[in-house]
This record gives sequence, C-alpha cells and structure tokens, in this order.
Amino acid sequence: MSRSQPVRTPLQFRYASTGLAILESHHAPEFWMEERQDEEAKLLYAMSGKGLLLADGQSMPLVAPCMMLLPVGCPHRIVDAPGAPLSLTGLGFHPEQFVAGELVQRVCAQPWVLDAPALQSQLGDLVRELLMEERRGADACRATQLSAALRLLLLLDRTGHAAEEAAGRVQRRLAQARREVWKRPDLDRAAAESGLSRRRFSQLCRELQGESWGEFLMRQRMEHAGVLLLSEAELAIRRVAFECGYHNLSVFHRDFKAFWGHTPSEHRKSG
Repeated sequence: MSRSQPVRTPLQFRYASTGLAILESHHAPEFWMEERQDEEAKLLYAMSGKGLLLADGQSMPLVAPCMMLLPVGCPHRIVDAPGAPLSLTGLGFHPEQFVAGELVQRVCAQPWVLDAPALQSQLGDLVRELLMEERRGADACRATQLSAALRLLLLLDRTGHAAEEAAGRVQRRLAQARREVWKRPDLDRAAAESGLSRRRFSQLCRELQGESWGEFLMRQRMEHAGVLLLSEAELAIRRVAFECGYHNLSVFHRDFKAFWGHTPSEHRKSG
C-alpha cells in the first residue's frame, strides 16, 4: 500500500534490527479504530487533522500539530473529528531490541498528548529527519535515524520534567486558593501568577482536580460556607457570605442552594 493512500483501519509497525519502527498513516474519512493494546511504546505525531485520543480511561483532544505518547500495553484508540481525518507518522520502540529502553519507559510512562507550541517546530524537524532517513533505507542511514530518535526522546524527556514543574506551580496555586476562599482571582490572573498560559493552567487544573478553575473556586467557597454554618451557630448568614467573598447576600443564597440543594438556613438546621 502506498504511504499516501488513505487507510480505513490502523496499520502495523514493522521493526528494523535497531528495534525502531516508523509508520506513516493518512486516515480516510471512514477510518475506524477499535481499542487496542500494543506490545511496544509508541510516539505518534499528528501532521494534520484533529480528533480524540481515548487512552486508559482518558479523553485527550488532538489538534495537529501535536504528539501523542503511549506506554506499552496501554488500551487506546483514536477517533477522527468529522471532516478532519488525521494524518499521522509514528515511532514504535521494541521493548527488547531498542538501545535506550529505560529512556523510552520514562518518556512513555503514561498516555500523554504534548500540546507545546514552542516545541512543535523542533519536534516536527526531528520527525521529518526520521522520515527522510527511513526512506533512504541504506544501512548508513540507520545510525542517523537512531540518532534522531534518541534526540527526540531526550527532548520529550526534558519536556516531561518541565511539565512536572508546571504541575507543581498549579498545585501551589490551588493550595493558596484553599487558604484564601474569600478571594476571587479569575483564570487569567491565576495563570499569570503561576507563570503559565491560560490554556495550560486550565488544562493542568482539570488534570489535577477534575474540574475547571471556576468550579474549583466555587466548591471551596461553598464547602467553607457549609462548615461555618454548622460549626458557628451564632454567626450570621450575612457574615458567612462575607467571609466567603460575597457582597450580595441574594447571590450567596443562589449559589449555596445550587451547590447544596437547600438554603443556608436549612443547612444550619440539618446540623
């Protein structure tokens, strides 16, 4: 099958003696993929199109250009967006034959979609180098191809450490918000204070908390209000609202009932 010919189902990796396999797959509009688990770790680079990576119970958006990382044995499938089939090139790393198995395990420790615009140019250039060397096919090109794969893995390894550091900054900002429930920093401000883009901060907040920044702040205020109402029987409801950052009592009543399912007065009586 020609590499430029659209495919309806996933292709299989074919390994060289180096333990490295390269695949190129241009999805047809009717492309369909059942969930699968592979014996190799994989890096998949989306050249064009968009869709979703469903991996290990997670749903991660794909918008080219971006790179997907999949560990050994991870259940996954790719779903193309209507009218925007994905074109992918992929690397497979044989767990027993590839020279840098520990590096692969570290980089591909969990399913991950790398959305880092500043890195896409470097990633794209390394993928292009791999494809060019693979097409030449000469033995002398194998070493160059292996070198490009290792440089790609090292770049992703450094990026992973940076992602861990960014997650730590978001964790610290979340902890601060728990201590200061009366404050209402918007998403832009919280992201700027963490040294991250709005999109990256929001993404990490959802990964860490399972909810948006706004949902997190609302939950902290309402849970704090619920505790105050039950533990401080003499504290006026207006005072509770003020301590939670509200100046308008009717807005506090509305938000409290939406969160708890009953009014502040009913909540106090329930205790």
